[in-house]
Amino acid sequence: MAGVKIHAKDTAKDLEEKALEQFAYSLSDTVNRLCDSGEAAGILDVTYDGVLVLIDEADRASPELDFGSFLKTLSERLNKNGCNRVLFGLGGLPSLRDVLYSSHPSSLRNFDQLFLQRLSTDEVIEVVDLSLKRAHEQNQHEYSITDDAIDMLVDLADGIPHFIQEFGHSGFEADTDYNIDDDDVMTGALEEHGAIDQIGSRYYQDTFEKELSAQQRQLLKFVAEDDKVWVSKASVIAKIEGEHGWVDPTFEELVKLGSLLLGEDEGQEAYRFKSLAFQWWVDSQSI
Repeated sequence: MAGVKIHAKDTAKDLEEKALEQFAYSLSDTVNRLCDSGEAAGILDVTYDGVLVLIDEADRASPELDFGSFLKTLSERLNKNGCNRVLFGLGGLPSLRDVLYSSHPSSLRNFDQLFLQRLSTDEVIEVVDLSLKRAHEQNQHEYSITDDAIDMLVDLADGIPHFIQEFGHSGFEADTDYNIDDDDVMTGALEEHGAIDQIGSRYYQDTFEKELSAQQRQLLKFVAEDDKVWVSKASVIAKIEGEHGWVDPTFEELVKLGSLLLGEDEGQEAYRFKSLAFQWWVDSQSI
């Protein structure tokens, strides 16, 4: 149990300090007891070397939380209380580093950064195979998947584990004959609350709405709605009414941002999305 004594003169900052101090004391006391061979062995019949606290999606921490400063101060308070058996592990997108740094630059020193590589094509296929095997064990049905569906899942996943999970699940849910084909994958991805909605709301929406200009969004929309993989600059300009001198510099900006790739189509300057999932999401947006 933990409690905080509040005085009338306490400010909000005072209350935060007291709450953090009490939490650190309570946590350190609990961890020390769990790791004490005498007391823990008598209560739990087992002892522990330490406690690992895993925090997923840490990159989404609100600025008001002051996340980096909180973790740094908590770690210092734990050490002050004689507890050095707590390990914090954070999971999230690369922007997690910025979240910690903006809160307290030195909080980064508390962590070793491990950058996970994208899954290879073979690894994505292995995930799909293992998932279908698990579905068979749980549902007592034989499931199959077409080569076209696998190719689409590989393109949509873009090597990101969360993406293959979302697109694979939505395709599985859309299937009605125990044979998942590319139509199932597309239907599941594009339906309301499907994979595109889920992924877009987390990975794309904030950047698209808050960091891109209206002209950048408009060009992305023009490229996304075209059926061709490579979309020529000329075909985009043909859709624009009035002056279009802004098109070239805007395309350059989108290439620098990594949203589009520059190439050629039938000898003409052309563009395509770096991510098929992003293309589908942009195409689904009203601009």
